[in-house]
Amino acid sequence: MASIQHTGIITAITDKNIKVKIERSAACGSCSAKKMCGMNESKEMFVDVAQQPEYNLQIGDRVIVTSQSSAGWKAVFYGYLLPFIIFISLIGGMLFAQLSEGIAALSGIVGLIAYYFILYLFRDKISQKFSFRIEKE
Repeated sequence: MASIQHTGIITAITDKNIKVKIERSAACGSCSAKKMCGMNESKEMFVDVAQQPEYNLQIGDRVIVTSQSSAGWKAVFYGYLLPFIIFISLIGGMLFAQLSEGIAALSGIVGLIAYYFILYLFRDKISQKFSFRIEKE
C-alpha cells in the first residue's frame, strides 16, 4: 500500500508520544495527496507519533514521518463526507416531515454537534486508525 512521507524535527518527547514538527517541502507541489494532507495551506504542521522505543530519539533529531495514504481518505470521510451526509439527511428528513425550515436547520446543526461530540468521545479509538511511524533520517 502506498505511503506518504515527510521529514520533520522532534520538538517534544513524553512517555507515550513524540511531537514532530513537519515543514512543507518542495516535493509537496507534485504530491498526489497534497490536497488531503493539509500541508499545502501551511508551512509547518505538528503530529503526535506513538513512542517507539526501538529508536533512541532526542529532541532536535531529524526523522521521517510515514503514514498510509488510505489514512487521508479516512480523514476526509470522517471529517467532511459523513458530517455532510448527516446534515443533509436531517434537514431533508425534517422538511419531508413538513416541519418548518427553521426546525430543519436547527436539527441539522444539533446533529452535527452530536456527531462531533461522539467523534471527540471516541478520539482515542479513532486515532489508532490514523497512526504514524517515524524513523531516524
